[in-house]
Amino acid sequence: ALVAIEEVCKPHEWGFDLTSKLVAYNESIDKATNIESFEFEVKKPTDRTVDNEEGNSPVVFSIELSNLRDLLYEEDNSVYCSMAYVAGQGEGEERVRVEVGDTESEGIDRIEMYVDARDLQSINSDGSEVPEDEYIALLTQRGIENLSERKRFVSFSGTIITGNNSYDYGVDFFNGDYVTVVDKELNIKVSTQITEITFSELGDGVYVDVTFGYEKATIQELIKRKGVV
Repeated sequence: ALVAIEEVCKPHEWGFDLTSKLVAYNESIDKATNIESFEFEVKKPTDRTVDNEEGNSPVVFSIELSNLRDLLYEEDNSVYCSMAYVAGQGEGEERVRVEVGDTESEGIDRIEMYVDARDLQSINSDGSEVPEDEYIALLTQRGIENLSERKRFVSFSGTIITGNNSYDYGVDFFNGDYVTVVDKELNIKVSTQITEITFSELGDGVYVDVTFGYEKATIQELIKRKGVV
């Protein structure tokens, strides 16, 4: 179930929290746990980039600012597509089609892909008809999901230097937020999303390892997403 939720959230770059609600353990109740229920919450990321229009205090990570070290950078445009043609039910010119993504892109910036979504039909299993707007929404969602696998994969990973009082995790920024990463040596300034945070406690203190952006999808991962293996 969690894998399915991740697949729905990732194209929109949302996150989610799943929190257990605990109660006092009662031996008279035939349950081997004190978890009463789970609370599910969709988390919308906050824009903390230097150019954000929401009035949020910007968060900038950079080796030059002494709040980041061991910065590794990866970029891969080999599978990138800017927009998708999604074809649903029907035959030939009668097929239902929608365009998804950056449909205004032109020239070399317009990289198209085709999505065969004939498996999405407007007739339910009970014979009832799916309203047209709902069917178009299904095709659009299929296009969004496919484009999410064809994005420009840009990923930074590094270790936040704690103790310099520049930013505190859980106060100034959170996992899933958009921040700005600057590397003067690589001449890069990019607004990107924090996608993973790992805490490590060593003898000389706590290390916070951060991944910015999404690492490129491997062929094996794409095949698994399609249910081939």
